[in-house]
Amino acid sequence: MGGRGRSPGPRPAGDLTTAQYWGERQSGAALTPKKLAELHRISEWFDAVRPYLAEYEGQRLLELGCSPGYASAVICTQLRFQPSGVDFSPEAGLYPVNLAAVGVKNATLYPCDIRDFSPPTLYDVVCSVGLVEHFSEPKSMLSEHSRLLRQGGLMVVVVPNFRKVPFLYHWVFDRRDLVRHNLACMEPRLFEDFSREHGFQIVLLRHVGRLRLWGLDASGSRFGFLLRRCLAKLVREIGRSVGYVLPANHPLFAPFLAYVGRKL
Repeated sequence: MGGRGRSPGPRPAGDLTTAQYWGERQSGAALTPKKLAELHRISEWFDAVRPYLAEYEGQRLLELGCSPGYASAVICTQLRFQPSGVDFSPEAGLYPVNLAAVGVKNATLYPCDIRDFSPPTLYDVVCSVGLVEHFSEPKSMLSEHSRLLRQGGLMVVVVPNFRKVPFLYHWVFDRRDLVRHNLACMEPRLFEDFSREHGFQIVLLRHVGRLRLWGLDASGSRFGFLLRRCLAKLVREIGRSVGYVLPANHPLFAPFLAYVGRKL
């Protein structure tokens, strides 16, 4: 029996993005073997969570906010899963297409809002990469992960770290997108509180990776954008070089915060 969307209720006012926003960002986001190799290079979060995912290899994995399929591709080209995804983006159809393009041909897409999704089964692994920080009430989205996860299952959540040093870059060069992120999601305390309140054992909770900066606000005049793009590229290159000598996995510099919890 297939999953389906429940009758949608009123959307909470705390959503910091829209389906249209994601459709515009994901338009044409095809996944090629070259792009996949680049994703593996910059996805430091996967190296951190891989040992825990490997314990569930071969089982059912659900990615929330799955389009265009990049995170599932990183996971499922390295570990064998039965992948499914939920997303309300107009470009959500990219999920099974992109996975098939890199050899993962058993992916199932449920094109609906996560909060309206009635699953065909509870899942062994429920994950998201770059999702919960787009809500002013992030615990409500973390609860959706728990709702879809079986007892004993694994919950994996990765969010970007736009606090501390990365905040300065985003405030100067990507402020328009920065305001669509809830920076409170990028501190361990949120996940500690959630785990205690919902009966999860924390098996991993830490910042991951070396300093790396990304994103660019494309608004404004053409001249202003070109100038901003040149300066941002220079700052990103400097950041990448400095990142090799700065400590890895440090809250001041790391590009990601990774959480892995087991549902008790």
